[in-house]
Amino acid sequence: MTDPWLGLQQHREYLRRNAENSTRHGYAYAKFDSTGWGEFAFPDCFEFGLTYTEEPYVSYSYSLDGDSLVDTRFPRSMGGVYRWKLNNRGFFVGAWCFVCVDSRSPFIATSEREPNYALRHYFSFAGMAMKDLPDHLAVE
Repeated sequence: MTDPWLGLQQHREYLRRNAENSTRHGYAYAKFDSTGWGEFAFPDCFEFGLTYTEEPYVSYSYSLDGDSLVDTRFPRSMGGVYRWKLNNRGFFVGAWCFVCVDSRSPFIATSEREPNYALRHYFSFAGMAMKDLPDHLAVE
């Protein structure tokens, strides 16, 4: 006859292990810096540190810290992903990102010179994810 306490402890460990290794909602974050205006494609791939089972949702924003805002030349920026990094099973493990920065609106007349803002760009990725295991450890 087995010990009921031991059986309960083994079952709890089984549940904990499955919860730890199951797919669930995950987040990854990246930040990059740029100065001035133009189109910037960041050359390094941002590795998520987890594996998304489907293409993650991407959010983007930016900040400037220390630069003074110049009237009629506020920074405008947008960012996105220009390529995904997939593992050998087709899951999403990284992204190459880009931003477009401008500080001049075609609708606002200005004679102010380009302020060359130093911006920090923030990307967040969200979706169903699992632990990032090296390909040689994955069960086929």
